[in-house]
Amino acid sequence: DRQRREVDYHRTRAAEYARTALEPVSLHIARAAQRRWWNAYWHAWTRLRAAEPAGRRALVVGCGFGDDAVRLAALGARVSAIDLSPESLEIARRRAAAAGHGDIEFRRMPCEALEYGDRSFDIVLAVDILHHVDIPATLRELTRVAAPGALLVCNEPYTHRSLERLRRTRPVERWVYPIVARWMHGTAERRALYVTEDERKLCEADVDALRRAVPGLRVEYFNAVSGRIVPDRLRNVARADRAGLRLIGPGARVLAGRFVASGRFPAPV
Repeated sequence: DRQRREVDYHRTRAAEYARTALEPVSLHIARAAQRRWWNAYWHAWTRLRAAEPAGRRALVVGCGFGDDAVRLAALGARVSAIDLSPESLEIARRRAAAAGHGDIEFRRMPCEALEYGDRSFDIVLAVDILHHVDIPATLRELTRVAAPGALLVCNEPYTHRSLERLRRTRPVERWVYPIVARWMHGTAERRALYVTEDERKLCEADVDALRRAVPGLRVEYFNAVSGRIVPDRLRNVARADRAGLRLIGPGARVLAGRFVASGRFPAPV
C-alpha cells in the first residue's frame, strides 16, 4: 500500500514537472572545485568525489528524474539507478540520453527487494529516499548487494525524537508550526508539505540502524535552523548553523534537521 501511494504521487508529479525535468542535468555540484561545506547535499557529493568513482559500479537508490545518476556517470562511474515510478524513470532515461549517458541502467524496483546479485556495487548513494522505505529490509538488501568495502553515502531529513515530541505539543502544533510552515513553504497544510502520508523523517534509532549495518559510519549533522526556521538559501545563516552544530559535538544529534552519513560496508562474516 505504501509503495502504491508513492507510485500514484510520482505519476502526478512526473506529469506536472515533465517540461522542467527534461532540462539538462547540471554537473556543477559534481565538478566544482569550491565546495559548499555548510550544505548537506554538497557535502554528500564531496564524499562521493573523494571516493574517486571513475570505473566503479554505483547504485543510485530512488533516482527520481536521474540527476544524481547522470552526475555519477559524468564522473566516470558505471551507474545503475532504481525507482518505483515508471514515469520518473522514463524522464530519467531521456535526460541521461540527452547528456550522453544512455548506458546508465534504470530499473523499476523497490529498495526492499533489489533484483541485483550479491556484491554488485562499489558505491551506494541514497538521497532523500531512506525516510520513505522500510529501513531494516532496505539495509539488508543494500548490505547484500554491496561489495566488501563499498562506500555508502546518504543524505536524509532527520529529527531527534525528543525534538519531535516537543514539536507535537499542543502549543507548537497550534500556533508555532503554522506560522513557520507558512513562512517557509507558503502553506501550513501538512498534506502539501509531504510526499505521501507514509513519509517520515528519520530519527536517532534509524541512524543507529545505519551504524550497525556500516560499522565506523561517519554521521555529520546539518540544519538546526537553516531549512527549518529560515530558508536555506540564506548562506550566512546556513554557514553559522553548520559551524554551530560542529562546535556542540554530540548535541548536534538532538538539534539537527538533516544528516549526511558515509562509510564502508564490511565484508560478510
